[in-house]
Amino acid sequence: MTSLTLALHAGVERALGRSLTWRLGRWLYLGSRRELVNDPEVNGEYALQDWLLDAGLDGVVVDVGANLGEWTLRLAGAAQARGRGSLTLHAFEPAPAQRETLIQRLAERAGAEAFTVDGRALGAQAGLTELAVHGASAGSNALVSGGVHPTGAQLVEITVATLDQVCAERGYPDLLLVKVDTEGNDFNVIRGADGLFEREAIAVLQFEYNWRWLGFGHALRHVFDRFEGGPYRLGKLTADGVEFYDRWHPELDRYTETNYVVVHPRALAAIPHWRADFDRFNAVALGALARPPAPPIGGG
Repeated sequence: MTSLTLALHAGVERALGRSLTWRLGRWLYLGSRRELVNDPEVNGEYALQDWLLDAGLDGVVVDVGANLGEWTLRLAGAAQARGRGSLTLHAFEPAPAQRETLIQRLAERAGAEAFTVDGRALGAQAGLTELAVHGASAGSNALVSGGVHPTGAQLVEITVATLDQVCAERGYPDLLLVKVDTEGNDFNVIRGADGLFEREAIAVLQFEYNWRWLGFGHALRHVFDRFEGGPYRLGKLTADGVEFYDRWHPELDRYTETNYVVVHPRALAAIPHWRADFDRFNAVALGALARPPAPPIGGG
């Protein structure tokens, strides 16, 4: 069987060439992992907003690494379209130019949402650090403390807070949704919310996972270890729902850019989801899809 497998592959490679074989194999592999395109329109990010809104959930929504505000503005528009003006939106953006643009864009909205734009970064502990800024509209600005080599970037000193600290300051008793996109600093943001997680005060936390995690010395396994044995479930966000895993597997730590979610049981019914595991071939084995109840008539 081994010889036949190698012979088949050699034949494909002779016919297509190694480069095309590699690209085709990667395309098929990433597609089967639901990691082919990391665009909020198709990767589940905007779908997650809709699932929570359609379930009638309200509360405080936090956008960590808001950049120019596309994610927050889309959520605000989706809420307004459903007649939902009770969301409180708190956006963090430490890059000065991006923050000014964000403030202007939010100020132009005619909705009834309560907006806060915060110039601090979030991390595992409060303090000062430097942010490597690559441009007034760049989405790749990152904390220098994460091992970033900021060639050609402007270094800006910024203040770092923790999510626990901010919620205490603002009097937020709990959070509906936290979205984290911090160019590799995401696990530090999670660590800075230990108190909130211990109180089970966060319903859903979404974070971006990619190769930039390496600069901070983190892997997806660290997130699984953090929540092991607790009530929260951890899974990959896709356009169809969330693929939950009971345990970490080496196949997960490929550092391909995608989004994961940490979900408390109280929010689980709002989100289509299924359980997944890995077989002896390191291929995913899927459980049955659990769909949330349909929204009430007239509920958006």
